[in-house]
Amino acid sequence: MTPAGGHRLSYTQATTSLRRSAVVVGCKFSAEKPFFVRRGGPLYGEGKITKCTHPKPDECHLIVALEQYSLHIKGHWGILSEVDKKWGPCKVGLTGQPHYECKHLIVRHKFRTLSTLAILYHGQHGGNVVASPSVREWCD
Repeated sequence: MTPAGGHRLSYTQATTSLRRSAVVVGCKFSAEKPFFVRRGGPLYGEGKITKCTHPKPDECHLIVALEQYSLHIKGHWGILSEVDKKWGPCKVGLTGQPHYECKHLIVRHKFRTLSTLAILYHGQHGGNVVASPSVREWCD
């Protein structure tokens, strides 16, 4: 999806990997900063798997959440929307895209996308979490 205004998306990446003998297995994944496709429309977050090793993990579990910074509790982020891709094959391009319908455009809040990836390879688990840069948008 292209955000409103055609601006390039900013994102953060992380890697989840396991070492089994001399083999390192894992995937790189990202969290895009939240964006509007059109002004006044839903606010979107996006997280996806961007690269995997060969051999790939046996299974992956991607969860992507759109979060809002609390105006009342310092340092606290609350989940507005979440997409859980469940356990399945590790595929480059696997994407979760939570969205939130803004009820009013009166208050400016801080938002971010949080991506979590867990992997399984020959019975061993690994995981990591990555947060996008935050953005301030008129949406509540």
